[in-house]
Amino acid sequence: MDVFLSFLIATSTAFLLILASSSITYADSLTINQALPDLSGIAWIDNDTFLAIHDAKFPEEADAPRVSLLSLPSELGGTVITPLNVTWSRGENPGSDLECIARLPDAARTQDTLRFLMGESGDNDRGSKRIFLSELDNNILTATETISWPIDIHNVEGCAVTAIGNELIFIFAERAQGSHTTSISWGPLLLDPLRFGPVNSAEYRVPREQQAEIDPGFRPVSALEIDENGNILIASARDPDIDIGPFASGVWLAGHTSSQQDSSGSPVSMLDSPQHLASVDGLKIEGLATRPSSNGSGTEVIIGTDDEFSGGVLRVLPDRKQ
Repeated sequence: MDVFLSFLIATSTAFLLILASSSITYADSLTINQALPDLSGIAWIDNDTFLAIHDAKFPEEADAPRVSLLSLPSELGGTVITPLNVTWSRGENPGSDLECIARLPDAARTQDTLRFLMGESGDNDRGSKRIFLSELDNNILTATETISWPIDIHNVEGCAVTAIGNELIFIFAERAQGSHTTSISWGPLLLDPLRFGPVNSAEYRVPREQQAEIDPGFRPVSALEIDENGNILIASARDPDIDIGPFASGVWLAGHTSSQQDSSGSPVSMLDSPQHLASVDGLKIEGLATRPSSNGSGTEVIIGTDDEFSGGVLRVLPDRKQ
């Protein structure tokens, strides 16, 4: 019996070694699709391509990617991600805790390049509260100018840029964790050189149906976007401050921008009752982007998530009618 048992052990060990060797050889012949890293903001480029930012910190995550190109999946391989090397403004450290990105309107293009603003959150008063004006040209991203936020901020998670007449307007919001209100702030954005005009703000109050559900992990604004029709879209999120979740999110039509200013003389007006567009259970939305629907009937909303230990996802929400 002892001899037979020794034979079984030896045979099993040899089989496991062969299997391990075969597995290694097999894996080496495959292209492995890694999970997406956390997406703390997204901006549409064209077709199925997006620019995404990641909330890597400096200096503890100095070598981690800050920005990536993403392509929606066209086959079973899934979302395609290409980390980008960023040339930062001279004398500046890499971005730390980037939490919002905004594509500038096409009128602000320089030749064939797209321009974006990328903003640090200012979380926990890290002393790093910068906005980078960046240009994307042939998959090369260059931060051409750096500026401080136009007002003192703490934990901004959403920003957008829109054109109203001949003026660019920069809109942003803090996440205001644990609260049922936050401020939507806006002001003129001027270029060459990069600077901001006076900032105004309005209160954003979460819809009544959400107020009873507010807990310490609730974030009234976790992402912000303005579509081509001037609609202000806001994502809210629930994060229990545990990296395994569970998370939950919602998307809302929260207001409008218009060259026809309201009675207060503001180009931004917030709805008294935000319109619910989508609920997304199990995911924490931190990025919103929009693009025209392929059938020309409306606007597509794309979400990017930061699901901590589970990484991120890029998804298209169902078309919404105007």
